[in-house]
Amino acid sequence: MAVERILVIGKTSPQWSKKRKDLLICTAGITENFEWRRLRPIPISDLDRIHNFSWIDVNVTQHRVRDPRPESRKVLKNTPNYLREVRNIEEPSVRKWYIEECVQPSIEKMRQERKTLGIIKPIMEGFEITEPKEQSKNELDDAQTSLTLWAPNYYVERKVAEEIWKKEYAQKEFVVKFKFSCGEECKCRHPHEISVLDIELFMLYQHLYRKHQDRNLVFEKMHQKIEKVHKENDIYLGMGTHRSYPFRIYMIGSVIRFKKGLPTTALGQNS
Repeated sequence: MAVERILVIGKTSPQWSKKRKDLLICTAGITENFEWRRLRPIPISDLDRIHNFSWIDVNVTQHRVRDPRPESRKVLKNTPNYLREVRNIEEPSVRKWYIEECVQPSIEKMRQERKTLGIIKPIMEGFEITEPKEQSKNELDDAQTSLTLWAPNYYVERKVAEEIWKKEYAQKEFVVKFKFSCGEECKCRHPHEISVLDIELFMLYQHLYRKHQDRNLVFEKMHQKIEKVHKENDIYLGMGTHRSYPFRIYMIGSVIRFKKGLPTTALGQNS
């Protein structure tokens, strides 16, 4: 076991775990030496304890981690005080400095160097919001499992009553894809079209759907919001790979944005 200090860079939308019977959030960040870390499992109940651009101390191990990606660490939830927020970086220019220090020249370069986490500064060309493709019954069951399926007993029923909000988070009803190129060093003949798993987009959808109850209207408002953000900000993408294909298939785990023209301020790693 080791206690590592991690600067949280981004979090993905929650995924239902059959094994743990809970919704888990994949969290990515960097150490004080700018080494990437993928922290798992972190339950959704800890969401308010892991803010972006906060330094956290977390108990982790590499022992018996069933994940081929070298940046992955197992969070030791059963140890005392296993996750502690130390401080948040409030100044946007300092935040941008950390991100700029992590930028990779291209996805192809990341692939060649077998990096399964990294930051890309994209040349955005567009995006789309669609309904997910038709899924099998088993996939739908996994995606929409509520806590009521844990077991038929009083404890579980009480737990469901206390945490019914988790049921909403288990539903995935949209897909966002960004179309972009990586710049001059990108060797791809065509722009990338990659799915976005950022939890902020997921929560935006949930908020709009609760308000309007109309998926078409929600998609329209999401499109307007994303378009406005891209117009007013410089965009950085936190890239990560699928566990089954650790050095090949990338997804966008987080979308990081700064006001256009914002300078960077280097105040050191402990700022």
